[in-house]
Amino acid sequence: MIKRQATILEIGSSKLKVLVGREGINDTFDIIDSAEAEYDGYFEGAFVDLDKLKTTLTDLFDSIDYERKKYNKKIYVGLPSEFIGVEKVDTEINFDINKKIRPSDINELYSQAASKVYMDEIEIISTSAISFSIDDGGRILSDPIGKKAKKLCAEISVVIAEKETIQKLNDLFSNLNFSAVEYVSEALAEALLIIPEEEREHNCLMIDVGHLSTSIVFVKGNGILSLTAYPLGGGYITGDLTEEFDISYKEAEKLKKQMVISVRGDRGDCYDLITDTGVKRINLQEANNVAIDRVHEIGRAINQSIVNFSDEFITFLPTYLTGAGITKLKGAKDYLSKCIARNITIGVPAVPGRDKPEESACLGILNYSLKSKNE
Repeated sequence: MIKRQATILEIGSSKLKVLVGREGINDTFDIIDSAEAEYDGYFEGAFVDLDKLKTTLTDLFDSIDYERKKYNKKIYVGLPSEFIGVEKVDTEINFDINKKIRPSDINELYSQAASKVYMDEIEIISTSAISFSIDDGGRILSDPIGKKAKKLCAEISVVIAEKETIQKLNDLFSNLNFSAVEYVSEALAEALLIIPEEEREHNCLMIDVGHLSTSIVFVKGNGILSLTAYPLGGGYITGDLTEEFDISYKEAEKLKKQMVISVRGDRGDCYDLITDTGVKRINLQEANNVAIDRVHEIGRAINQSIVNFSDEFITFLPTYLTGAGITKLKGAKDYLSKCIARNITIGVPAVPGRDKPEESACLGILNYSLKSKNE
């Protein structure tokens, strides 16, 4: 049997990453080609420089000789959280008789949900089920296909984006000679990969802290319940260190790798930062406080999102932290856990050799695309 192959693009807040991959053995992936490049990023749902984005993408695909290798001309593009919105829609079908539920019935519910949300200025990116129930007061199901019922109800998550944004991206990929583009919610694809299915029977929280953007995503079943994006990330910590200690951005990144923000230290303790001109001693507590202030700001954003999501305290809320923004900053996860008063698990793909938080988004998009029924 020929294994499906897909080309995907992850649009990070500071980097672009392309993967060409196919299904591997035991729910893994064979990565055929990959490349990444830095770019100007985006802010509040708009690219900083669309022309430079086009140039960077052209160079990126040229670097893996995409045209000559004749990979699939369809591309799956992960849309960052700042570019999308989510609507929850209740749908139902009443049958005349007690009948066996078929995939076509599920598709009818998805169509109902999309039609309720549709407006001229938006594009429907995806529809996915949060939960199903059969008959009045019936059981909540994750998959009702094959069950018998007179009534089928569903809570559907509809991911949307501005049509203007999608048109700009369509033009861009058309100029890159792609014949088809399918857009994917990066947050949804990521959550479906790193959060176990059995945990998603209940409300779950995924926090993706990137370089310049943080997504706070509530997930249940196969859908997003609520999503908020903030212009916060690990790059802000680097920028703060640069300002506070009059060092270069590169040196601040190097300093971040040394730091352990859970250590208080004595007044005179320092980090020894090796620079081009020698060793610069950076006060340990002052450096840690700079990072702590930003992690605390992320914690406040998460707490506000939780309050906005539910008026009542949610006792059981499996919480996952992923992305490259702060997961490698030693002590950050534990400090963030204290800020939100919840245990946090680092979310990584269960893929040998790629089980790193910075791989969650790109492999999530690849996983989603390989399971997509649209060729």
